[in-house]
Amino acid sequence: MTALPLLGGALAGSARGINASGQVVGGCYANANQGLVLLKGLVAGLDFWAVGMNDAGVIVGNACTTPGYPGTPHAVLWNAAAAPQSPREQLAQLRDELVNDVLPTLAGGDQTKLQDAINHLNKALEDSRWLDDSHLKPGPKGESVFDETKAAVAQLKELRDRNKSGVAREVFQACIDQILAVDRELAVIALDEAKAGGGNAGKIKTAEAELAKGDQEAGRDHPDKAIDHYKNSWKNAIAA
Repeated sequence: MTALPLLGGALAGSARGINASGQVVGGCYANANQGLVLLKGLVAGLDFWAVGMNDAGVIVGNACTTPGYPGTPHAVLWNAAAAPQSPREQLAQLRDELVNDVLPTLAGGDQTKLQDAINHLNKALEDSRWLDDSHLKPGPKGESVFDETKAAVAQLKELRDRNKSGVAREVFQACIDQILAVDRELAVIALDEAKAGGGNAGKIKTAEAELAKGDQEAGRDHPDKAIDHYKNSWKNAIAA
């Protein structure tokens, strides 16, 4: 994090800075509140809120700034945590990032593979497969979301392990991790709702076991097997 000048000395030891995303962070008088850290201080009569990061990784708070105050960052940030993205929104954002940021950096066969992954994500995002942005349609339509994301991951894993375009493996690993997180969240949402609704204990137990197996396979770098288990977890949860 890049350090900024102390704000007038009145907040000695409480400099703010800029994170890797260019957002103003840091401050003084931390006060934890439901996973959210807001930092407040008073500088020469200027009441400001510095900013923190909540459990979802969202930068929150605002920095009221003035050009006339030396060392004050010229930025205004939001003062409430943004609503967490739904699984479908996360998947759509990843698809957009692949299209806009990664695809143009690839050439030849690498670009063809990534386009294939994007095509599978587009299919996974089709309205016909979703009840809403957090719930899949029961049956083959919903199951196909897991199948399409699994196909996308297969191409991303190939690009991670071997691409001729010079793109770091970490770029593709992050995409794989995001898809796994989405598929896992779909299973967890269904499982939590099954538990809350007093669903069939046997199917809930099976769903929990499949979820755990998925996590194990993800840890072993077997994303395809992990998705299969998340799919099975979801199927048992919605049937519970």
